[in-house]
Amino acid sequence: MVSKYDFNKSQSEEINSLFQSLVDELNNFNDLRNLLLTLHTRIEFYLEKILYSYFFIEDDDKRNNLIKIIQNFTFNKKYELVKQLDLLTDSLKLKISEVNKVRNICVHNINYLPKIQSLSGLSLNFLNLNQIKIQSADILVNLNECLAKV
Repeated sequence: MVSKYDFNKSQSEEINSLFQSLVDELNNFNDLRNLLLTLHTRIEFYLEKILYSYFFIEDDDKRNNLIKIIQNFTFNKKYELVKQLDLLTDSLKLKISEVNKVRNICVHNINYLPKIQSLSGLSLNFLNLNQIKIQSADILVNLNECLAKV
């Protein structure tokens, strides 16, 4: 059996070792579509870690079963669950929703830039690649902080 302290410590060590590489990876992209696909995957990674920590179970088998269940959730189910648990700030919820919306536009449309340009009232600047890289890093920092609080 693993204690919640040991589990969170191992989670924290894993996150810290991955965090800088995640930010570096985002900085290397030269196109919006690939950046958003990667950012979306990283957001989902954090949502899973937040849920694992929130629903921590000491029994190894039960915890592993719960992890498998959470991994089978869609992005939207993970996100909705974390939102319902009130584990994210309103600002972070808005940013994640925007990333998800624009990511879906990028994935489902060959010519996605005009569709993104037609969106209004977004808090994130998806049309400026350098700006969205900075905003992406900010999202990851905020998710990291949320995870630390669980």
